Amino acid sequence: MTVRTLTLKTFRLIPVRPGQHWSLLRNWGEVIIAARTSGEARAIAAAQESELNGSVRSNHRASAFLDPKLYSVREVRSDQV
Repeated sequence: MTVRTLTLKTFRLIPVRPGQHWSLLRNWGEVIIAARTSGEARAIAAAQESELNGSVRSNHRASAFLDPKLYSVREVRSDQV
């Protein structure tokens, strides 16, 4: 039996800037996510947002976390933790 080690990185999702593009989506502020990639960090944040909104079955494509114009993603280096 082969055991694989899953290595997660820490990502910070940061709101880009205020403006009218936020009118339809909620700004959750800065969010920290553990994930393998920045794309996975966005997807995890969007899924969690959907769950927090009580709409687990809803389509989380409408999440601000998935839009690079609304949230930037930066990896947090281990010396920054």
